[in-house]
Amino acid sequence: MPSYRFFLDSTFQLGHQLQFVEDEYKHIVKVMRLFTGDTLEIVNGKGFLCEAKIVEISKHTVTCQIQTLHKESEHLPRFIIAQSLLKPSSLELICEKNTELGVMELWFFPAQHSDKQDLSHNQLERLHRHLISALKQSGRLFLPSLRIFSSLEDALSQKNYQFLFGDLSDQAIQFQSALNHHLTPVFFIGPEKGFSAKELKILQQFAKGVSLGHHTLRAETASIAASSLLGIL
Repeated sequence: MPSYRFFLDSTFQLGHQLQFVEDEYKHIVKVMRLFTGDTLEIVNGKGFLCEAKIVEISKHTVTCQIQTLHKESEHLPRFIIAQSLLKPSSLELICEKNTELGVMELWFFPAQHSDKQDLSHNQLERLHRHLISALKQSGRLFLPSLRIFSSLEDALSQKNYQFLFGDLSDQAIQFQSALNHHLTPVFFIGPEKGFSAKELKILQQFAKGVSLGHHTLRAETASIAASSLLGIL
């Protein structure tokens, strides 16, 4: 784990000053107990990493000055996980593990058998914090984006992607042979009770069923397995 790495959604320029408030301020001052003159790493989720020195700590802000700056190109392959809504703790796990495994986007949508049909503003904010935490922990420099769709059909209406889903039938294609390397793959995962018969018919029209193995996986496990495979192919 990178030492003293923090997140700030800002533009970085050598020599410029940055200010931390709220959560990251508390992390710097209360948790890590850093002081004026200490150095730390800062990422902005857009491929930039800087080393900065703390120049001032006030009651509500920490001010840092950028000392060094590094820009990284986004790594390939690019892939997306499309997850039907689950209970919040499961979605948090999916955000963390998929960020660590290199997902570029997470798509969430309500399925007919989903326990939840929408997410509150506070729940979305909490998921975003889990993305940032995993970004810092894993050493990634690009923060995955989170997109919310109104339904499975809404997600499948997006253009210029290759849609895939886990299939336990004998007709399932081997994962490696199914990929179209000219399109970004989107892997669809159902809720704990599975996709409905209607949803499976829709998926079969627009997506390829691929094998994730011979066993039925929990939604969280399927997400991690798909990301692990897509991240190395």
